[in-house]
Amino acid sequence: MYLESIYPQEHLIELSGLSPYLVGRIVIMEMDSVYNVEIDIIQNESGKIYNHVRSIFNEPDPREALDLSVQYLKDYLDLKKH
Repeated sequence: MYLESIYPQEHLIELSGLSPYLVGRIVIMEMDSVYNVEIDIIQNESGKIYNHVRSIFNEPDPREALDLSVQYLKDYLDLKKH
């Protein structure tokens, strides 16, 4: 996946097996050559935050920040299943 160099970036992720009304949202923000990320589960229609998963700060690479965020979201959902 190619990441554009325009920030902030919002990436929506389908959450299979969860309510169809919820999606994962990863927002990547650039600040002084590092990247900060907000990972949330939001309501599909309204965009309101249903649950805040995690924040990541000072990641040097935007691609790595996105990959790490997807992994955190997956791990969070796996923990909620049990």
